[in-house]
Amino acid sequence: LPSNEFLSMVQDAYGDEIEGVNSYSRIAQVAPTECLKRAILEICGDELRHASFFGTVLCCLPVEAATNSDADASANPDALSDASA
Repeated sequence: LPSNEFLSMVQDAYGDEIEGVNSYSRIAQVAPTECLKRAILEICGDELRHASFFGTVLCCLPVEAATNSDADASANPDALSDASA
């Protein structure tokens, strides 16, 4: 299973990319020229592709990775033996 640190970092990266999409979309709406608007929307598309990638990573992780935490594993020794099996 991936570590909780990995899961947390991927979740943060996904959120950051979504935030980037929203920010760049707002900037594009007020861009002073059509050329700048198109360039900013290209960046927005990049951010959307990044978000899609991290969303796919999150969806492909085993369910246990999303539901277990270090505290859960230390409180439940069986969880550790199940994870290493």
